[in-house]
Amino acid sequence: MFQIVGAVLGDLIIGNRKIILAATIVQAVGAFLLCLSSTFGLYGGLVLVAIGGGAYGANLAAAFGKRLLDRRKLLDSGFTLLYLAASVGSTGGILLVGLAAERSNWELGFALSGSCAVLSLLPLLFQSPAFEKAVPEKAMQTSFSRRSIILAACLLVGLYSAFVKLGGSYSEIISSAFHEIDTINLPEFLWSSYGALFTVPLCIGAVILWSFTYTSQFIKLFMGCLIAALSLGLLLFIPTAPGQQDVALFFTSLFILCIAEVCIAPIIFSVLTEYANPKYLATLISLAFLPAATFTSGLDITIGLVTRDAVLQVWIGMLALVAFGFIILGIVRRASSKIIDSPDN
Repeated sequence: MFQIVGAVLGDLIIGNRKIILAATIVQAVGAFLLCLSSTFGLYGGLVLVAIGGGAYGANLAAAFGKRLLDRRKLLDSGFTLLYLAASVGSTGGILLVGLAAERSNWELGFALSGSCAVLSLLPLLFQSPAFEKAVPEKAMQTSFSRRSIILAACLLVGLYSAFVKLGGSYSEIISSAFHEIDTINLPEFLWSSYGALFTVPLCIGAVILWSFTYTSQFIKLFMGCLIAALSLGLLLFIPTAPGQQDVALFFTSLFILCIAEVCIAPIIFSVLTEYANPKYLATLISLAFLPAATFTSGLDITIGLVTRDAVLQVWIGMLALVAFGFIILGIVRRASSKIIDSPDN
C-alpha cells in the first residue's frame, strides 16, 4: 500500500528524487524511534520504517531506470548492479544490527541503522537537479504491443514466484532435516545467509557479462524459468530423510536457484523501464509484483486443497516453470515482432 502511494506521488506530484529523500528521512526517524524503550517507540518506529521503505524502493528503481533510457543496452547490467547493492546492503545491515545487539544492545543496532540511512542521503543531497533527466517524447509513447510485453513479463514473474514457492516447501523440509543431523557441522550463517553469499559473485559476473554482451531480456527471463526448474529437479534426488552425503546436492540446488533469481529479479525492472511510459514508471514498478503475491497465495490455497505431498508439489512447480516459460516466450516474440515492424520504431 505504502509502495503504491509513494510511487504515485513520485510520478505525478512530487518527483522521484524528492520522494527518495523524504522516504529515507522517514526510515531514519523510524529507526531512531526503535531505540526508545517504549510502546510508542516500537509501534511508531515500525510504522515509519514501513512507510519509508515502501515509498523508497519503486521511486529509486524508476529514477535509476530513467537515467539509462538513452543507453538501453545497459539496462540489464545496470539493474543487476542495483540488485547487487540492495542485496549487499540488506544482508550487511542485518548482520550489523545483529552484531551490535549481541555485543551491546538492540538500541545501538537500531541507532546504527538510522545513521546509515542518514549517510545514504549524502549522494542525493549533492546530486545536481539534473538527477531526473528529461524523458524523450518518443519514450512516452506506449503502444498495444508494448503493453502486451509488460503484461507478459509481469505474468511470467508472478508465475515464476508462485511455482518456485510451491517447490520451496520441500526445500524447507530437507533443510530442517539437515539441522537435526549432528554430524553436519556447517556454520549457522551459511544456512541463513547462503542467498547473499551466492548472489554477490553471481551478480558481479552478470554485470560484467551483460555490460559487454547483449541478450534479449526475455531470453534471460525464459532461461531463469528453466534454471529454476533445474534447481527444483535436483531436490527430487534428495530423500525426505537426507544424509550427510546429500548436503552438497542441496546447496548445488540453492546455488542454481540463485542463478535463476539473478536472471529474473533485476531483469523485470529492465523490461518495465524499456517498454513502459517513463512518466508512470514508479507506479508501474510498485504494481508489477502484485501478480506474484496473488498467484503465490492462490496457488498455495489451490494446491493445498488438492495435495499435501511435497514431492508432488516439486514436480508440479518444475513442469509448470518450463511450460509457462515457453508460452510467455512465444507471446513476447510475437509482440516484439510487431514493435519492430511498427513505423514508429
